[in-house]
Amino acid sequence: MTSHRVRGCLRPRGYRPAAERQSPGKLAGRQAPPPRASSINRVIVDDLKRRIEDDQCEISARVRRGDSEQLRLWFRFPPELAPAELDGSPFLAAVLVWAMRHREEVAIDAPVSPRLLASLDGIFSMYSSFFPGEMRGVSVQAPAGEPPAASELTGSFFTRGVDSWYAVLTALEDDPHEPPITNLVFCPDFLPVDRWPDELVRAKTLQTRQAAELTPCRFIEVFTNQKRDFRGHQLVAMGLALGFTRMLIPSGGMRGELRPRATHPELDPRFSTERTRILHYGDASRIQKVARIARSPRALDSLHVCRYNQSADAENCCRCEKCLRTMIQLHALAADASAAFPQPLDPQVVARMSKEIKHPHQWVDLLHALGDSEEDRRLAAAIRLVIMRADLRNAYERLREMGTDPGLAGVREDLPQAVEDTRWAVRHMHRALHPQARRRGRWDWLKLGPRILRSVRTR
Repeated sequence: MTSHRVRGCLRPRGYRPAAERQSPGKLAGRQAPPPRASSINRVIVDDLKRRIEDDQCEISARVRRGDSEQLRLWFRFPPELAPAELDGSPFLAAVLVWAMRHREEVAIDAPVSPRLLASLDGIFSMYSSFFPGEMRGVSVQAPAGEPPAASELTGSFFTRGVDSWYAVLTALEDDPHEPPITNLVFCPDFLPVDRWPDELVRAKTLQTRQAAELTPCRFIEVFTNQKRDFRGHQLVAMGLALGFTRMLIPSGGMRGELRPRATHPELDPRFSTERTRILHYGDASRIQKVARIARSPRALDSLHVCRYNQSADAENCCRCEKCLRTMIQLHALAADASAAFPQPLDPQVVARMSKEIKHPHQWVDLLHALGDSEEDRRLAAAIRLVIMRADLRNAYERLREMGTDPGLAGVREDLPQAVEDTRWAVRHMHRALHPQARRRGRWDWLKLGPRILRSVRTR
């Protein structure tokens, strides 16, 4: 029996130790200093099983840490997609990032794709370039073995959002695949299931199914406990578990705004196996994607981008950042989107938006897409205000984080107070630029002057 050993590292920005994040009974862990060679923990994946029950095929594996903690990692999908033989590749993809976060070796007691094993060094290199120096290496031990034959199918993940609708329309009509795309895959974990009641999740799932039925593709619902218990790259693990010949992961951000995240055009294909080719699909700007969707009335009418509308209807809230960004894109394209966005686009509503902008490139792109009409000029002014206030908000948050650094006083004795004064000034500027903020006279700003002057002091 041969084995493959590699080393790599990952600790995502904002990561919290598992002891703070997971409830008792889950595969808990702790953020620890780099383990010594004599005390390295190991994640063992073994006892792979397949069973068909209640019109569902379940493939699962036992995941153990040492001799104590253990639970089963499982994927459930329609029985006609049941694999002829069990393959360890989906389970390696599922636990890999979790093990890297916790600095633990991985041992898979099942054959794993030779192609995936050969790609692990590249996968680790990508993750370590995303988050340099934040983790130590882990090793992976698994016997190499060809996975079972693929189902001659092409599938795509589908949520009825901009990215997934663009991928489906492009693969169906503009860039046909071989084998052709025939399956749209959805998982309830694509929704905020930790915050939404079960009835709402079922309603949103039904609406996604109805949108998928507007295409010639079959809607497939997949269930798994990976996100709940292991986090990691859920899309590639589900794609490998289904065993299609090709699995499309719809692209997210524009090329100019790519950043370290769970799915990435340079990362996703590295998880491909001899059985399943993983494609990060749909390389286009956001407004190009919206323009393609606008040419398909069925896609446009069922488009859903909002995560804040917690009613059972299919409407977008027309007030959140994602809704407003999409509405402005549709406005710039002169597309009638009243079925998906029933509220009119109002520059005042745009200007009042105060949430973090996660895609600043797309907002800048909108400035170039708008015309010279009076309404477009008002929208452009609102967008510039939104961008400015977002920059101030980001500066305020970073200053607040910096103020907790105990080493500041060692750099300059009064630096902690200077950081606090600057944070205070930026916060007031952010509030003053809100369209509904109380209008300040010169006297109001003079009263704030001494602290603002302290905040801009230089040495």
